Amino acid sequence: MKVADVDGVRLAGFLIDAGPVNSPSLLEVGPAGARTDHAANPTTVQDVFLRVGGAGPGRTTVGMVVNSHDTIVDHTWIWRADHGDGVGWETNRADYGFRVNGDDVLATGLFVEHFNKYDVEWNGERGRTVFFQNEKAYDAPQPGRDPERRDQGLRGLQGGRLGQHPRGLGGWAATATTTWTRRSVRTTASRRR
Repeated sequence: MKVADVDGVRLAGFLIDAGPVNSPSLLEVGPAGARTDHAANPTTVQDVFLRVGGAGPGRTTVGMVVNSHDTIVDHTWIWRADHGDGVGWETNRADYGFRVNGDDVLATGLFVEHFNKYDVEWNGERGRTVFFQNEKAYDAPQPGRDPERRDQGLRGLQGGRLGQHPRGLGGWAATATTTWTRRSVRTTASRRR
């Protein structure tokens, strides 16, 4: 689903299921390069659910892309299935869950889980998140056994990443969880000194 870069669009109360052929994104709010200021009448995305796998095989590169400035995302669950039908590291491939390119985007009640690369990629400026819940993939290959991640220099599973130059980001009430389903798991943690 693609939404134009216009004022006042209201998206609410629906589910988008990924199909077996890869889609660039399941939901795109504003086209790439959107530049219009929507502060007076923003687009809102409320009670929207995006699912990749679980009901059958599905694939997408990105679950939701927000290019429009001033978008408000509220109570949205973006899920790459970790159980159900059509589930497997490559069977329901989805690299990114939530990508923000627009400025002044507000996300409240954002749930993003189990994506192959990053659950969240935030490139826009002055973004805010209030209540973010994140869970890493259960079905990921063991560290060091996924050649793509190794080639990119990625270690382990990251919940999110910031673009090269975003400024003024804020987050409140964030949680990240991991469930280990293998017998032998090695974890590492760092601490401040």
